[in-house]
Amino acid sequence: MKTILIIEKESYTANAISRLVQALNFKPVIVFRLDSLQVNRDKVAAIFLNIEIPILNIKRVLSEFIDPQNSGRLLVPVFYLYSREDSDAYKEAIELPHTAKVKKPFSLERIYSLLEKHVEFERDQTVHAIFKDNLEGFWNFAHEFKDWLLRFGKLINE
Repeated sequence: MKTILIIEKESYTANAISRLVQALNFKPVIVFRLDSLQVNRDKVAAIFLNIEIPILNIKRVLSEFIDPQNSGRLLVPVFYLYSREDSDAYKEAIELPHTAKVKKPFSLERIYSLLEKHVEFERDQTVHAIFKDNLEGFWNFAHEFKDWLLRFGKLINE
């Protein structure tokens, strides 16, 4: 089973991505600290990397997954997770090789579309269709709940 490496300090983000990759039949490996990184590089299918972790050496992480024959080419897709485009970490990381950037907060649809585009995985058409329907249903529920909260807030303020 291929692994999706998730280097993230926020448990909510890590768990959301983890649940999605499990549903797609990958093994999620969540790393909160770099010194705990013990992953077989050949089994990694993709990396989600929070570039705003203060003690993170992004170059060190990427060095494990850069093609030795072509230093600008990544061996696996690397998706940067970030909150602020004006941060120093963002400005430094953006100059390094990466596949895509994901600004927080993000939707699981965004993560799914990146995986679908950049990572090969077997798709059980039934499970795939069910997952997409469930994701769409959840998205609709979230919008309806937001609208309800806004209406409720107006009632309280009256």
